[in-house]
Amino acid sequence: MFEPAHGSAPDIARRVLANPVGATWSASMMLDHLDHPEAATELMDAVGAHLRDGSSTHDMGETAGTTAFTKALPARLG
Repeated sequence: MFEPAHGSAPDIARRVLANPVGATWSASMMLDHLDHPEAATELMDAVGAHLRDGSSTHDMGETAGTTAFTKALPARLG
């Protein structure tokens, strides 16, 4: 099983405040473990590019909520 280590955060549920980077990082580590290092690197590069371009979640100054941040990632994948 692969998952980011964190609590369930019921206090912020349905408020689009969660930062999805930890879950994305976990997915990247899973891909690497399953012998897909190129996909793992591509995923983390997409997150890095997204952050460098100024997109951020609530905990980093919020220019995008959780949903918008996450939905924008596929466009950054090759």
